[in-house]
Amino acid sequence: MARMMDLHADRGLPPTWLPRLSQAGRSGQAEGRRPQAGAAEACRPPRILQVVECAATGVGRHVLDLTEGLLQRGCEIHVAYSSGRCDRVFAERLARLTEVGQTVMTMRSRPHPTDAKAVLALRRVMRLHGPFDIVHCHSSKAGLLARLAANGLGARVVYTPHAIYTMSPNLTPRMRQLYRTAEVSLSWLTDKIIAVSRAELEECRRLGIRDTRLALVPNTVGEPNCLPRAVARQQIGLGEEEVAIGFVGRLSEQKGIDRLLDGFAQVPATAPARLVIIGDGELAAQARRQAETLGIAARVLWLGARPAEPLLRAFDVFAMPSRYEAASYSLLEAMAAGLPVITTATGSASDLITDGHNGYCVPVEDVGRFATCLSALVTDGALRGAMAEAARQPRRETAGVQQMVEDVLSVYAAATPSRPTWRAAAIDAA
Repeated sequence: MARMMDLHADRGLPPTWLPRLSQAGRSGQAEGRRPQAGAAEACRPPRILQVVECAATGVGRHVLDLTEGLLQRGCEIHVAYSSGRCDRVFAERLARLTEVGQTVMTMRSRPHPTDAKAVLALRRVMRLHGPFDIVHCHSSKAGLLARLAANGLGARVVYTPHAIYTMSPNLTPRMRQLYRTAEVSLSWLTDKIIAVSRAELEECRRLGIRDTRLALVPNTVGEPNCLPRAVARQQIGLGEEEVAIGFVGRLSEQKGIDRLLDGFAQVPATAPARLVIIGDGELAAQARRQAETLGIAARVLWLGARPAEPLLRAFDVFAMPSRYEAASYSLLEAMAAGLPVITTATGSASDLITDGHNGYCVPVEDVGRFATCLSALVTDGALRGAMAEAARQPRRETAGVQQMVEDVLSVYAAATPSRPTWRAAAIDAA
C-alpha cells in the first residue's frame, strides 16, 4: 500500500462555508458520543460502521470481504445499507454474518429531496449503535450522506469512492466542476480517502485533495471457487462447441452494456458464439430491447443477478467495456479464473492487461476495435489458450483479500493516532 504523509500532520483550514468539526466532536465528547472510559475503553475491540448505498456487485463484494476480514480480527461491525440497489447476493451473504449489526434504510442513488432525511437517519444509527471509532463510507452517495451525518459525533471518517465520479468521461465540464467542488469540500470532513487503484489515486490528486488524506489499497481477490467447466456450462445451457463470452456486472451506462451488445453484433453470425450476461440494473430492459433491434437476441443468454464466481469457467472469454472504473472485481476474478479478457483502458485495467499478451485493453471509445478483438478470440482457439495462461500471471504476483484487510486496518490506525491500542487488539484477535 502506498504510504502517504500522516493525516494529522497538516489538516489546514476548511472552507468557511462548510460545517466545522468541533474540538469536542474530535475528542469524542460531542453529541451522541460517550466519553472514553480510560484504559478499559482504549483496549476494547474497535467499533466500525460501514455505510453503503450501492450494495451490489463490486462495491457490495468489497464491503462484505472487508466486513468478514474485520470480524476475524475481533472488530465490532455495523453495516448500514440501502434497499434500493441491494442485490440478492449481498443480502444473503450479509444475513449469514449474524454477529454483524445491520440497518436497512432508504438512500437514493441520485440527488433527492429525501437526502436530508437519510442524513438524519444515519445520524440516529450512529448515536444508537455507537460510539464508533470509524465510520467507513463507500461510493459517492453514501460518502456524501455519511460524512455529513458523522460530523461532530467523534468518529474518524474513512471514504472509499470505488471509482470517484469525476472519472466518468460523460460528464459535461459544468457537472465535472460541480462534482469536483463537492468531493474537495467533503474531503475536509474526511480523515482518510482510500483509492482502490493508482488511476483513482491520481484522479484524487488531480482534483486537489491533499496527499495527507489519501491512501492506496488495491482491490484483491482470493482463488476463485469455480465449478468445473463442464458442470458450469451444463447449468446455464451452453453447448460443448459454443464459445461463451461472459459479462458480469451492473447493467448500467458506466459498465457499457450498450457497447458490449454493439460489439457482439459485429461478431459473425456464423461463429458459434454466445454472449452470457450475469447482472441486473437500471438498463436491463433497454439492453434486451437493444439486443432485439440488433438481431442478436437469440445469441444472448440473460442470467440476471446471481453469484458469478461459480460459473466463471463456463466462459471462454471475459468482456468488460466499461466507460470508467477504478478496480473492477469482475476483471480480477476473471483473470484469476484464467480467462482472456477484453476490456477498456480504465482504472487498474492498464496495470493488469498487457494488450495482446494476456488480453486486450482498448481505448474507451473504440467500439470497432473492441468488436475486432471479440471476433479474434471467438475464432482462434490457440490465441484464447495462450492469453488464458498469461492472464493468471499477474494474479500469482499479488496478495489476496487478507492483505487488503490488513492495509485497511493500517488506514484506520493512521486515522486514529490517539487510540493506538485498538488496532493491536484487533490483530491479537485474528
